[in-house]
Amino acid sequence: MILPIRSYSFLFSLALTFFCTTIVTTEATPTRRGFLIPLESISSESLDDIKNNWKANILRVQIGNNLQMDGATGASYDAMLDARFTLLDEKLPLIMAKGLQIIFCLHSPPGGFLTREAPSHYRMFSDPALQEEYIAKWRQIMARYGSHPAIFAFDIENEPAMRRALVSNGARTWNQLVVEVVAAIRQTHPTVPLIVKSLYGDPSKLASLPAFKDENIIYAYNSYLYNAYQHTGVTTPPFSIARPSDAAILQNLRRRLGAFFFKQYTRVQNKEIPASAYPPKVHVGEATVSGCALEGGQFLAGLLTALEKNDSAISQDKRDRATRKWRRARRRNRRAPRPVFVADDFSEDVKHAGYTIHAYAESPFWDPRFTCDSAGTFTFSPSDTDRGIVIKSMMSKN
Repeated sequence: MILPIRSYSFLFSLALTFFCTTIVTTEATPTRRGFLIPLESISSESLDDIKNNWKANILRVQIGNNLQMDGATGASYDAMLDARFTLLDEKLPLIMAKGLQIIFCLHSPPGGFLTREAPSHYRMFSDPALQEEYIAKWRQIMARYGSHPAIFAFDIENEPAMRRALVSNGARTWNQLVVEVVAAIRQTHPTVPLIVKSLYGDPSKLASLPAFKDENIIYAYNSYLYNAYQHTGVTTPPFSIARPSDAAILQNLRRRLGAFFFKQYTRVQNKEIPASAYPPKVHVGEATVSGCALEGGQFLAGLLTALEKNDSAISQDKRDRATRKWRRARRRNRRAPRPVFVADDFSEDVKHAGYTIHAYAESPFWDPRFTCDSAGTFTFSPSDTDRGIVIKSMMSKN
């Protein structure tokens, strides 16, 4: 098949992006790169494709039922999740046989949503009894799966949803509740990796999370840095929003996360958390762009390149130089002010332990095997899409 000139131009630009990235950045930090996949889509064929063709080494699986969870409590909630656990039990041996692991992500808390209208709100933040049910459910989950070799980590909540104005008297906030969930899990499983997100999976809110004196906490967020653009075609016309530049993506990412790295560094300095907790382990639960987004492949290349980037040694060297300069000045003037570091000084510290692409064999909006035309119609592509080319290039590093 002869490609149009524009396609060759894109592929050349993409190759140049990867080449330049290799030249100017330090060694990539992520060690786990993979896909979010629905339980129903896990099969021998899909796992073979994910592992052998895409080269993924981790799967993120959301456990819950988005259609049934609202209002489900007590026995109805247990029955809903038990059905998902039964299906998961069928899939885990197959996942193990393929040499893969999963991130178990709880997607449905007791009661589901009280309102889905933005900003959405989970019912359990308006009903303290549901929070007790939530803690008890996590104890059950750990008793059943906490030592399973096919599970790499447990993501405590997909996107914690809490509207402060709707929090009832006696109910914990998310920051209070997540501390109790972690403590409950640690009573029986002291070292299993736990993934903690801030409200709505927003990276800007990570710095507001409480301190965990726990070396096995992984912090996570969902990378919707440009939500309207990344959801192009979902509620807006296809190809109607301009792509942000690669430089803007990196700057946006570092601005949102720099404050969190600074907060963790400060906590170490104040001995609130162990020195080994810095730098924090950070994972991206959902890295994606709609198939109907303008220049979506190029955006995804910019986003994943930003997630791969690790300039932490350069950042540390800048602070070390400032400290050495102060020490020299102090020999001449004992009152020379010690350098004061702020969040901006930690933006280059930002690095990631892994990420998962949203999503494989789910909605065609997000599945990188599908293409979108000008009318918003999706077609399964017989060859790699532009997004697919980017993802395979990155996952080849696994």
